[in-house]
Amino acid sequence: MRTNRTLATVLSAVLAAVPAAASSQTGSKGPAAPKWDPAQVGAVAAWLGQRAVPLTSVRAGAGFDDLRPLGALLRDVRVVGLGEATHGTREFFQFKHRMLEFLVRELGFTAFAIEASYPACWNIDAYVLGGPGDPAAALASQGFWTWDTNEVSEMIAWMREYNRTAPAGRKVRFLGYDIQHLGRVLAVVSDYLGRVDPDAVEPARAALEPLLDMKSVQALRKKPAEELKRVEGPYRDLLAHMAFHRTPYVRGSSAAEYEEVLQHIRVAGQFFNSYAVTPAGPEAAARLSRDFYMADNIWQLSQALAPGTKMVVWAHNAHVSKGDLYGSPAMGAYLARFFGEAYYAIGFSFDRGSFQACDVGSPRWASEGCILAEFTVGPAPEGSIDWFLARPGIPNYFVDIRGAAGDPTVSRWLAAEMPLRFVGSGYSAKAPDVNFGQTRLERDYDGLVFFGTTSRARPNPTGMRPKPAGADK
Repeated sequence: MRTNRTLATVLSAVLAAVPAAASSQTGSKGPAAPKWDPAQVGAVAAWLGQRAVPLTSVRAGAGFDDLRPLGALLRDVRVVGLGEATHGTREFFQFKHRMLEFLVRELGFTAFAIEASYPACWNIDAYVLGGPGDPAAALASQGFWTWDTNEVSEMIAWMREYNRTAPAGRKVRFLGYDIQHLGRVLAVVSDYLGRVDPDAVEPARAALEPLLDMKSVQALRKKPAEELKRVEGPYRDLLAHMAFHRTPYVRGSSAAEYEEVLQHIRVAGQFFNSYAVTPAGPEAAARLSRDFYMADNIWQLSQALAPGTKMVVWAHNAHVSKGDLYGSPAMGAYLARFFGEAYYAIGFSFDRGSFQACDVGSPRWASEGCILAEFTVGPAPEGSIDWFLARPGIPNYFVDIRGAAGDPTVSRWLAAEMPLRFVGSGYSAKAPDVNFGQTRLERDYDGLVFFGTTSRARPNPTGMRPKPAGADK
């Protein structure tokens, strides 16, 4: 689709403000895990036990004595990626809240960014900064059931309370960087142009409305090619109009407000590119991928915030990873290119326990879409990374693996392709073995957090709402 490739070119040439990223990493699927004899398992377990930082609590408000060793590791880091092996584990969410509190109070982090829509998180951001409104409604407005839980509600309440007394330069922002759920875009763009250039409002609405009417990934993919081509032209014209009129628009508002509005428009195009474009080759596929755009948006946020701002990024393990995802670089691989050693990726793992997910094994899945259910799994299978992490017998702990060297058995373990628990928004108890992703620790993560036993995240009432059949997250 030549026309769609033109849109990608326009987005890159006119608006992209990030370094180029390659796409030559190894795919996420690798060879079978190597065999390990008891002595080798013992050597890895001993090494993990020696380096482990036991966690006395997963909940915020428990003090920082056990987390002090992380301070030295993360002091010079600008972006900390906090992963998760499932999108529905209570302990993962609680510990992320605790890590946010630690990083804010001890290391001066002032931005939090979650795997949710850039436009749809602004209601939450306004609330945590002290604005009026209903926190439950603000959280629900971001659109994903995965984050509409008691645990995230508690974190938002903490952020608002912290910001109540924090000095202006230390207040914590709540930001999104994903490219879905774009409902706020039209209102933001219309309001802005109504103030700086009223004659441009209707052309902008005409350019954005057809694109925004394709509300979901599924709806976008069902559109005929002719309709997609008709959407692209006016959208491209809107981008050119914004670029051409930058100087008078900034003069009539501010550079920061102009950039924020432009980013809203840009995210709409990212959504279109990721799900409506047929890429020409692997390089184009990588540069048109959701993960590239999410990393791109995190970079954009880092440039829009105060110089030197430190950011906590919340996402699935698959996205914070520095490896590949489905044959293209994961978001974390791009972040490692953009930020270098100042990006630190933490993967989350567990041995056994419960979590919530869409029951894709249900006969109702095809007709009704996501029906949330609780799933419980037993001990991690032998030879998996999760199984190895359980060997030291420490219930919950953090371990740094960046630059680890020494014992040849440990080096071999860190370099090996091994399965790690990998549960997205959907899960089927009928096929549990598919919920693992091939991982090479020395490539993919800088540190790991392990939980021996986990439980289901607790959904808010609005977090139980259904999604369209087959909707992906």
